[in-house]
Amino acid sequence: MSLTATLLVLGAVVPTAFLSGIFGMAGGIILMGVLVTALPVAQAMVLHGVIQAVANGSRALFLLPHIRWRIIAMHLVGAVAAMAVLARLSVVPNALVVLIILGAIPFVHRGVARLIRVHIEQPGMAVVGGVFTTVFQVLSGVAGPLLDTLYVHCTFDKLSIVATKSATQSLSHMLKVVYFSIIVAELLPNNRPENDGAVLPLWLFVAAAVLAVAGTAAGNRVLRRMPEQQFRTWTQRIVLVIGMVFLGRAGFVAVAG
Repeated sequence: MSLTATLLVLGAVVPTAFLSGIFGMAGGIILMGVLVTALPVAQAMVLHGVIQAVANGSRALFLLPHIRWRIIAMHLVGAVAAMAVLARLSVVPNALVVLIILGAIPFVHRGVARLIRVHIEQPGMAVVGGVFTTVFQVLSGVAGPLLDTLYVHCTFDKLSIVATKSATQSLSHMLKVVYFSIIVAELLPNNRPENDGAVLPLWLFVAAAVLAVAGTAAGNRVLRRMPEQQFRTWTQRIVLVIGMVFLGRAGFVAVAG
């Protein structure tokens, strides 16, 4: 991994963790876009999974009293079931697919939230959320905006929304790390990290994790001061801008390729 790529990756961790610390999402999409540009997909997925598992996990710990544990348990059931099916199919996306999905997710999120008034408190919706977010975790590395669709019409306050989403996202990212570092490596030897170049050094994971916690802590302080309506409004605006950027990036990659 070159010095330029290393600096690009580490430089993106704090601001993206800060953004996610406020809104419970958005930062992960940006970080995934940076990683898939700098690294092969399998390596990007593993590094992103570790960073986001730590960032989301620390955010969940900061808001521990606000986590809705029943939602977490049901989400995990759907996530494990989806992961088992994906492992059986040996699904591994390429960089262009990742960028297209990253760009499309915010618009899918907006459309679903407006057309279908489902929410996480409805029977079975947490399980469904676990299935769909896990599928998108494997295909694009992120699923925060889709998960957010299930919270738009729920009765939780902003702290409960961010806390519960953070806990579920942390679990999803842990499953993604397992998938790309163990399952995919066993089923598809050509996708092992050593076949994409040098294995990422341990210090990079440690440094990125520390920076992620720092960014998350700073974002959490802003979240606690932000008015409820402002939180919901800016969540929508930010993800749409991110989506347009990545769709443009995907178009550039497609033309260049």
